[in-house]
Amino acid sequence: MDQGAPDKTTLSATESIAVELARANELLAKHIALQRDWKLAVRNGLLAGLASVIGATLLVSILLTVLRPLQRLERLGSVFERIEQELEKH
Repeated sequence: MDQGAPDKTTLSATESIAVELARANELLAKHIALQRDWKLAVRNGLLAGLASVIGATLLVSILLTVLRPLQRLERLGSVFERIEQELEKH
């Protein structure tokens, strides 16, 4: 066998690397194009902010719902009342 000629395994590995590199370059080009679209960035930021506010609101309401029955306990009642007051302030 000639030392300078690559075998089939080397060729197929090189071809698969070339295909993956081309795919990575396409994905990178799409990512860069999306970063240039400021309207998309603003929309995504607004949606993320809205989702955070809705999620926090739901979490606090669930927490208050779970803690209300424990408010009747004598030792824990005052602690839960303070927690509830603080959460309702903010």
